[in-house]
Amino acid sequence: MSESAEAISNADTNANSSDAANAKLPDVEFGDRLEESSKTEKTAGDIIRETADNVQSCRVCYDEYHTSRNQARVLGCGHTFCTRCVISCSTPKGQSVPQTGIKCPECRKISEQAPATVPVNFQLMQILAALSLVKEPQSLEQDLDVLQYENFDRLGAHIPTNELATLSQFEFEEHLKAVFNAIRVSWRRDRSNVNQSSQARYEIELRKLDDLEAKLQRHFKTLESLKANRPDNEAYDPFQWYMAGRENRRSNHDIDWMREMVVYRPPGNSPVLRDPSTPNSGPGENQNPELSLAQDVDAVLEREEAARAEADPLRNLNLMRETILRRERENAQERELAIRNERLMRQLINEEDATFYERLQMLGLPHLTPLEREQRDRRNREIELQRRALALNRQRESNRRVANGLPPILDYDDITLEEVDNHSEASDDSSVVEVVVLPRPPEPKMTIGEAITIYRLVEVFSPRSLRIDADSFVLPNNHPNLDSLYRELLPLNATILNDLREPHLVDIRRYCQSNNIDCDRLLRSLRQHTVRFAPTLVETPRLTERRRRNRPILSDNYNAQLTVIRTRAKEALEGKRPERPIDDDEAELTVRLIVNLATSMGVRNKLDDIICPQHRAQNEEKDMFIQRTNSSTRQEMLFCTACRCEVPVGSKQVHTKGKRHVANIANRSQSRRQQ
Repeated sequence: MSESAEAISNADTNANSSDAANAKLPDVEFGDRLEESSKTEKTAGDIIRETADNVQSCRVCYDEYHTSRNQARVLGCGHTFCTRCVISCSTPKGQSVPQTGIKCPECRKISEQAPATVPVNFQLMQILAALSLVKEPQSLEQDLDVLQYENFDRLGAHIPTNELATLSQFEFEEHLKAVFNAIRVSWRRDRSNVNQSSQARYEIELRKLDDLEAKLQRHFKTLESLKANRPDNEAYDPFQWYMAGRENRRSNHDIDWMREMVVYRPPGNSPVLRDPSTPNSGPGENQNPELSLAQDVDAVLEREEAARAEADPLRNLNLMRETILRRERENAQERELAIRNERLMRQLINEEDATFYERLQMLGLPHLTPLEREQRDRRNREIELQRRALALNRQRESNRRVANGLPPILDYDDITLEEVDNHSEASDDSSVVEVVVLPRPPEPKMTIGEAITIYRLVEVFSPRSLRIDADSFVLPNNHPNLDSLYRELLPLNATILNDLREPHLVDIRRYCQSNNIDCDRLLRSLRQHTVRFAPTLVETPRLTERRRRNRPILSDNYNAQLTVIRTRAKEALEGKRPERPIDDDEAELTVRLIVNLATSMGVRNKLDDIICPQHRAQNEEKDMFIQRTNSSTRQEMLFCTACRCEVPVGSKQVHTKGKRHVANIANRSQSRRQQ
């Protein structure tokens, strides 16, 4: 409306004096009315109506806010303007480079945001809707007066053609805007005469008037650029908004990325969605037109309608259906991929089996049939079960001996588990020595096949950067290639399983050393790799046997005397009265045997209870509480074996004084006495 007001002022200056005189009359009458109204007292309703008139319009263009077409939008600084002014402030006239922010017309503060992302001032719109109910409806005469005032009939009727030709470009554009506004007011006034069935068609025709005005504006801009001899280097590129720079892009990590996908307009003054009613531009028209403010508002409204459509629940159902179908397609693709991978793995396994059989043939090992392999595996399983049973029996016997105070069974100790003591030999092992029956055999010598494999590995896998000198690149005896070296290593009547001769062994060690490789370590790795793919071999434990030493006669007499003393010690433990010892040595030896036998027979614990009961009680209390971790709370707790409960670490003393714990200890002691 400000543009229309400027056009009205220009037309008034060029009009005749009679028209000017006539135009002054309403001003005088309006002034008289103001003087009369100032004399009267204003009521509360008048104050509300006056406030509503001041708030319901934009402070820049003085156009009234509309709930759908021209909404009020609040900037980051807090000032509120209409949608058209927000868009015009983002792209000021006369600037070829698009502005990244919006400059507030009042405080001049720049807000770094796109026009489409400026939020709507819904609170102000609600206030305006409430104030519209307070305003008095205008009479028909007042409505006609406003329409006659906004009709702008004077602009086209009273400005001669020669004066129109002398107007400047800006004045001519403002004049045309006023004419189009007058046509819109006239058509909207006659809307009530249109049938209800033709209302939609009538609205489409009204929109075509906006398209016609926008087309004229594009032609004016094209003519102005051609007149100023400015090159048309601003051709629209659909990917220009993406290549312009990171400051103009929208990050996917932004919270409002979905809303910006719907309503974001790329910079460059280029339309994203073309209006279907707008005809396609011909080849002679400018390909980089500047949209008018009306078209920008329509584009923003269309995007907001698209955003509301996305919030439709039916659309969510469609998205859910599409998601389920996409997941089914992905699952089908994964199943096909799994089937293809399984086929490839089976093919690789078959190829590996074929390579394994070829390696067996190269090493000279017999090729086993499936039945022979099954028999071999069954025999190996039986041997493994026997080994496990033997190890379990040894572990049980070792635990029993440790519990009785005897030394545990050592590894590879082939003593009889149920040895009968017939009192014919001494109780200690002074007369028995362990001799290894099967010593570890020496490592076999390097074969010709292993030497050929080592040469090939060094030549293929050794990096050139790790080689020390020129000798590392030269094969032994100056052979040109590996084939000639193989012919020398493998004579006509020899096989790859034959041992490598000593000169060739020295050559291969020297060659590996020059290439910074440990020959012995590589040979051990190669043999382990070969054994891994060879038939499974059961490694038997090293066998030992007991052999008696050649003892002197005095030793036999000592053992015989020791047997007699051992018999006396057993009688003493059984409660019988043994014979008196001959001397002090025999008495001391008898006591030692009694203590050893008491330990092995479980009598030592009873003796400790009798000799030192306090020490026994401390040991029992120590064994009574077992430290463990609670599975649920992951805390260190003490498990009481008497009460079968968990006790916190700090509450041990309190628990031992409890009635339940004392009763359980008493019951345990009574049961032990009965035994």
